[in-house]
Amino acid sequence: MATSPSNQPIRSISLPSRPHPLVPRIDEHLSRLTSLDSEVEVSSTSESQISSLGHKLNNLKELYDVLVDFILLPQNQQKLVQLSVAKCVDELIDGSLKLLDVCGNVNDVLSQTKEHTQEIQSSLRRRSNGELSIGDEVIAYMNMRKKTKMVCKKCLKDVKGMTKKSISLGEVENDENFATIDVLRKVEGVTAAIFESLLEVISGTKAQTHKRSASLSIIMCKLILHQNIDIETEEEVCVNEFDDVDSSLSSLTISQKRRICINGFQAEILRGKMVKLDSSVQDLEEVLEGLFRCLVRSRATLLNILSQ
Repeated sequence: MATSPSNQPIRSISLPSRPHPLVPRIDEHLSRLTSLDSEVEVSSTSESQISSLGHKLNNLKELYDVLVDFILLPQNQQKLVQLSVAKCVDELIDGSLKLLDVCGNVNDVLSQTKEHTQEIQSSLRRRSNGELSIGDEVIAYMNMRKKTKMVCKKCLKDVKGMTKKSISLGEVENDENFATIDVLRKVEGVTAAIFESLLEVISGTKAQTHKRSASLSIIMCKLILHQNIDIETEEEVCVNEFDDVDSSLSSLTISQKRRICINGFQAEILRGKMVKLDSSVQDLEEVLEGLFRCLVRSRATLLNILSQ
């Protein structure tokens, strides 16, 4: 006699829960930003560090656009409210404020750099037909650089601490209730790492030059001491516009102490470097302004949820 199907035990099939589509998108952005770090290390040294960082900052901005949507998912809002008293949530809030402060400070540094750079360009244009000696504009620029390097040094200390913290805090990664926190923490870590690279480039602590390049200060001294020297500019490529200008102006200061001036042709070369730096700073300012708004939005979103 056949057994009735209704009498057979019903086997339950347990399917693994699928992550929300936003999670793979965030992972993709994080992976892309990590791979960009590797590409910068092996890329051609003729590529500007500032240009590479600009691409990373644009990708970071796109990541934050997705992250806000992720935070606003009902299930994630619920988890955040439940964990609102947890230490890791307080650290995320504090971290978001630090990132905002660093981003704002970098914007201030870039604004000051652009202002002084344009003043030197104007001075060079006025004196392009005569001999150039060091002026008040150059002294003001170098004093500004000393101050901004101190600001960058302080900011570097903050973001390095955040990077180490994001790596060391792994005690809750296996707890499903903390999955949302883990995502936010990873984004914070990659943001801090990118800001660290940016601050190093701006302050000149991470200078990279072409293997065939001689020291830029030596090149400038040669220009000063040998007025008719022929420059092979293609073989001497500096990939950090901040260091390029710093080195040139430092050499210009030395020449002034020796009572040596540079001619109009050499002044034009210097002006070209200032134009290049000015353009790079302008590009960074634009992308950082957009990123700053994204950081504000993500922090405000978190605070609004946690205040419920």
